[in-house]
Amino acid sequence: MLDPTAALDAAGQWLGSEPQRARREMAAALQQRPDSAVAWFNYGLAQHLCANPEAAIRAYRLSLRCPEPPLRQLGNNLSQDLLFTGRFAEGWQVYEHRPPQPLPVACHQWYGPSWNGDEVPDQPLLLVSEQGFGDTLMMLRFALELVAKGVPVQLVCQRALVELIRHGAPALPVEGFLVREPHPRTWAPLLSLPRILAVSDQSMPRQQGYLNLSPARVQSWAQRLGRQPGKRLVALHWSGNPVSEQSLYSRGRSLALEQLAPLAAMADLEFVSVQKGQGSEQWPGPFAALQVSGQAAVSASHSFLDTAAVLANCDLLISADSAVVHLAGALGLPAWVLLKAIPEWRWGQYGDSSYWYDSLRLFRQSTPGSWQEPLQRICSELARATPPPDAASPRDWGASRSAPPLRCSS
Repeated sequence: MLDPTAALDAAGQWLGSEPQRARREMAAALQQRPDSAVAWFNYGLAQHLCANPEAAIRAYRLSLRCPEPPLRQLGNNLSQDLLFTGRFAEGWQVYEHRPPQPLPVACHQWYGPSWNGDEVPDQPLLLVSEQGFGDTLMMLRFALELVAKGVPVQLVCQRALVELIRHGAPALPVEGFLVREPHPRTWAPLLSLPRILAVSDQSMPRQQGYLNLSPARVQSWAQRLGRQPGKRLVALHWSGNPVSEQSLYSRGRSLALEQLAPLAAMADLEFVSVQKGQGSEQWPGPFAALQVSGQAAVSASHSFLDTAAVLANCDLLISADSAVVHLAGALGLPAWVLLKAIPEWRWGQYGDSSYWYDSLRLFRQSTPGSWQEPLQRICSELARATPPPDAASPRDWGASRSAPPLRCSS
């Protein structure tokens, strides 16, 4: 008889590499121990990895009915599949079981339970970030919605984002560190705001963008980039946070630069890498003769604000699922996003558009693990696309909210 520990080991051996085999082994284990919460949990995980989120949801619910379920892990996975399949009301509720992060943990210890949206606080509502840069950028819209509704807020987030937010959303007070105050504070995790505001794909605010840039900063980077007249400038980003690759729900979302080589064969394009940290050593690879003249200046900067200004000078960003995608979307800039077959919950199951950002277009894998087909579609679209008339110049940030996207001829 297979006990829960053995069932966990049997599934864990294959989940990362052969999820279909893991699913078969977990199904066999459940024949012997249908009351094993661990076995149902791993069966649900295998079903998710096999592109069957509905079956994953059923398995996670069955795990919850068993003795001693792994509540934190179950809540985290179940919520993601609920959100992935569009069950927003329940999904946001269950998402409160996501893994604890340092800033919310500290606030709970200092100030007690978080704000639930019931009463407008007398003092600024303390909002604290959690998880990655992309999560913070994506959720900024809700902090700005509270400000627009007359709720005073103060955001504490990752220090790397403070300069960008102060410049791009000056109405939102922000700090890069958390200090314990002697008096009580009303606080909330940033990722709890969609639940508090009862957000769905049909009521998503600020889809057109919510960060701005000064024309002077954009023009300064236009001069540094030195793009060629008559060529479209495409920004590339191919690898997300390597820490995310440790999660089976996120693993496989990054590419190697070499996999983007088909783009180098496209006519009348030049490229700029906005990849930072791990993965940046792969540049320029197949793009050595096609990189913009100001690439060295871009590579030397590790500022989100500088990257935003670089993107504002590009006709398009092509990127793996990463924080840079959220940066482009928050700026209302066009980005084509390469997504794995079962992407993270925020991108949903189907379609080539995003309910988070109007300016994004999604290119999904049709075969798990293979980027060939979505890259072929991107190349086909690039071949059809025509640049705006002033493609060699940054758009007028002082006059317009939305960037002109690449247009596809009919």
